[in-house]
Amino acid sequence: MAKKKLRYPNRKKNTAIAAAIIATVLILLFGSIFVNDYYANNVFTFDGESIKSGEYRYYLINAANSHENSNGAGVWEQQIQDDDGNYITMEEYVKKDTVETIVSLRIIEKMAKEYNVEINEATAQEVKDRFANFIEINGEEVFSYLGISKKSLRTMFEREAMFQLVYDEVVKDFVIDEAEFEAEYVEFLENSRYYITTVNVDYIFIESDEEPVTEEDDFGIVVDIEGTPDPDSADGQETAEDETEPEDREPEEPGEAELWARSVREMIDGGADFKELIVKYSDDYYPPLPDFDSGDEYDGDDDKDEDEDTVTDPRLESISVLYVPYHISEDVLDEIYAMKEGDVTGPIKVNGGYLIIRMDSIEDPTEEEMAEMKDNSKENYTKNKEQEIFDEVYKEWREKYDAAKINDYAFDRINVIKKR
Repeated sequence: MAKKKLRYPNRKKNTAIAAAIIATVLILLFGSIFVNDYYANNVFTFDGESIKSGEYRYYLINAANSHENSNGAGVWEQQIQDDDGNYITMEEYVKKDTVETIVSLRIIEKMAKEYNVEINEATAQEVKDRFANFIEINGEEVFSYLGISKKSLRTMFEREAMFQLVYDEVVKDFVIDEAEFEAEYVEFLENSRYYITTVNVDYIFIESDEEPVTEEDDFGIVVDIEGTPDPDSADGQETAEDETEPEDREPEEPGEAELWARSVREMIDGGADFKELIVKYSDDYYPPLPDFDSGDEYDGDDDKDEDEDTVTDPRLESISVLYVPYHISEDVLDEIYAMKEGDVTGPIKVNGGYLIIRMDSIEDPTEEEMAEMKDNSKENYTKNKEQEIFDEVYKEWREKYDAAKINDYAFDRINVIKKR
């Protein structure tokens, strides 16, 4: 019988197949790593440029710190309305706003080329100093923390410096309209009359047991609305149903607090010392505490020499009428500002009781202060007008480009770092 020839596997062919399989695995493995790395490091794209996570993270940290420093840690509990009218968390808003911040710097870079604006020697030195100061404060490890190179950060600082140069170029031809400014300045003086002239007063507060009707003013402070009932309340509904004309109604009998306030006013008109009446009758007056540091007990003598250890009584010092801790309506403020030194007004109904106010002194600004105020107003007017010009030009540039394309894979993985 003939021997059967054994057939051995083709080693070269199998080796090639194995190599191909390994190569495929490596491509899939490292290709996947490369793709994931790419998507994790590119937060968004604007005008064909991919913005890296390091740059985005840097501006996001700055934005978060700015919001916390201005509004406190509670800022992150707020919600804000976006451009589409939807309410989003503050964190979402800051993340989206950071994207637009970076976009604006890219557009400024394009504007600089159009206006032939370049970084000058002085600005270059400012960038250099800022970069050195940044490293001194944060240390070299900040670059690995942010995931950004020194070159990239220096370029970012240059873009920020370019912003002011471009801004100055855009608004350089602005000329102030003197007539328009004068008209706005007169309006400013009228709206600021309470703050330009300082009116110092003494006051007596008579507390009322009546439950005041209140509402929140523009600053969220609960203020008296002089007895006007809430239309949603039972009292408001009863008032709405009462068709009796005001002149036909019986006048309301004054309450005990109002009668007492009138009596105190009569004492003042009769020549009683106003400050003594504060001590005796003002319901918000409390004797000053002893000066415990001196080891002496307060003996009720507020007229000691200044050199002696004593306790001042701030309640007996006149204060600006704007600092009187009770809501005073604008109509009453107008009346007070028209008073002369020594004049008395009241009882005035306020939240929780009645006020009697005596004009102590009026401090008008000096000519030098008024001149300085006008110079400051003109400077602010100029800045506002220049800002309007720049905003209009920037808006036209922004409309040339599409919105940034967010890479959700990277964007969602970067969180706002909160200090508190």
